[in-house]
Parts: sequence; C-alpha cells; structure tokens
Amino acid sequence: MNDLKRDDGFTLIEVLIAIAIFSIGIMVVVSLQTNAVMKTVSARNTTEALELASAQVEFLHGLPLYDPDLDLDGNGITEPFDMPPELNVLNADDHEAAVGRYAMRWTVTDDLPLVAIPNVFSTVGPDPLTISKTIVVTVADARQPNRPLATLEMIKVWDRDG
Repeated sequence: MNDLKRDDGFTLIEVLIAIAIFSIGIMVVVSLQTNAVMKTVSARNTTEALELASAQVEFLHGLPLYDPDLDLDGNGITEPFDMPPELNVLNADDHEAAVGRYAMRWTVTDDLPLVAIPNVFSTVGPDPLTISKTIVVTVADARQPNRPLATLEMIKVWDRDG
C-alpha cells in the first residue's frame, strides 16, 4: 500500500493570507479608535465653549442696563444712566476676550426686538431710552476664530433695574 504523506502545518500562502486579513482588521480598529478620540475631543471643546458662553451670558444678564449712580464710562463725571461698557454698543471693539485657548466675542444691538420708546421711567435720563439689547455671545477656538464652537443669544430688557 501506498502511504500518503500528511500535512500537519500551514502553507506559506495560507499564513500570508491570514496575516493580510488580520492586518486589515487591525487597521480598521485603529481607525475607529482614532475617530472616536477625535470626536471625544471635539465634544469636550464644544462643551467647554458652551460653558464659557453660558457664563458670559449670565454675567451680562446680571449687569444693570443703566446705572444712575456710577461713572461706568470712565469720564470722571457721575452721569445719570451710564451704561456698563460690556453692554454699550459704542464699545464694540472691547467686546472680545481671550479665555484660555478660546476666543470669546459678544455683539450688542440696541432695541432690535423693541423700538426705542419715549422715557416713561424717569424724567432725568436720555430720551428715548434704550429699552432692550440683543446680545449674541460667540466662543471659538483661538486658533480658528472664524469657526464658532458655541453661540448663545439673549435679549435683555430694561425693567427699572438701575
């Protein structure tokens, strides 16, 4: 009888094919992992930007629209109805700040939703008064300031707070 020789191992071609399949699988897993890490960093940056924008909106919301007792514009004269510089439309150049690796900007628009009306609250202040301000706070990465990560909008209405 003829004894057939048994092959107990793998051929070189089978090993190479297995290595190729395994390599493709490893590359896919590494690509997925890299993508997941990039998405996590992006989500963290967006969350931090939203927190900064929210804190700035809360700060601006807490400011009085007019302050009758202080000289907030820095001219040395106590004038009725001085406006905090953060809310003053004329101080538009000052409405930006660097916070760590983020650039924060806010724009203020007078009476966007409400038309200026005659001063019904006081006979001392300017006439017509600014009754409302629309404030838009934008936070972007300082390296890419034209690509905002977060934008919040607020309408501040004068309710005799000052």
